[in-house]
Amino acid sequence: MLRTATLEEFHKRSEETLSWFGERITVVPSGLRVGELRAIQPALGSGKALLADYRKDDR
Repeated sequence: MLRTATLEEFHKRSEETLSWFGERITVVPSGLRVGELRAIQPALGSGKALLADYRKDDR
């Protein structure tokens, strides 16, 4: 939710917010198995383990 004093400020803040999220979100294809997600994780630029838990049959 954005709250601003003026419509102009709202438009500016909206653009800033969209830009912030746009720089940080990567959309991946739906239906990928855990092993496939792990394989593309390095390309996403994350140094953290995004997928800590997985089932053995998903490798």
